[in-house]
Amino acid sequence: MRLYTSGYRDSVTDKRLPPELFYGELPEDAAVADIRSHPYSPFAPDYTGSGVNAAVDRWKPGIKTFHNLRALGNTHRNATGKRRTPPVYVDEERGFAQLEGYLHEYTSVVIFCACSYQTIDETAHRCHRFFVAEEMERRIPDMEVVHLRLSLEQTKPVPDGQNPPRKLDSP
Repeated sequence: MRLYTSGYRDSVTDKRLPPELFYGELPEDAAVADIRSHPYSPFAPDYTGSGVNAAVDRWKPGIKTFHNLRALGNTHRNATGKRRTPPVYVDEERGFAQLEGYLHEYTSVVIFCACSYQTIDETAHRCHRFFVAEEMERRIPDMEVVHLRLSLEQTKPVPDGQNPPRKLDSP
């Protein structure tokens, strides 16, 4: 069983990746689950609501299964509206139960949100998908977690034990 995590922001520059590159690099064997509480961007229809399902159908290789898992969206925000950690989920019990069910059904699932991999070591604004992955590791101890790091930029050296960013070719 494998849980992938990804964000559609470049892991080096923090800019939004073109959807054909982001979805095209998702693992072929994995179903897709969007874990944002409000999947909306006025500038990115392929990352918004029903646009995600259409983008998965259009660009993702292999399995085209998509689930919107809003129950695991983070609602914890600071005074300016920026999401904070630790996450406060929309519906924690239902969300984790659904994700566990997807993992048993599909064996591999990729969860995604907007955040860049760069937030993995932040204390105040760490992306909630890393917390979701850690909780799933507690629930399913033999499950493998793979954090995808996608980038249009040259790869940079990374500490031991971390996946280097995968350089994507521009369209």
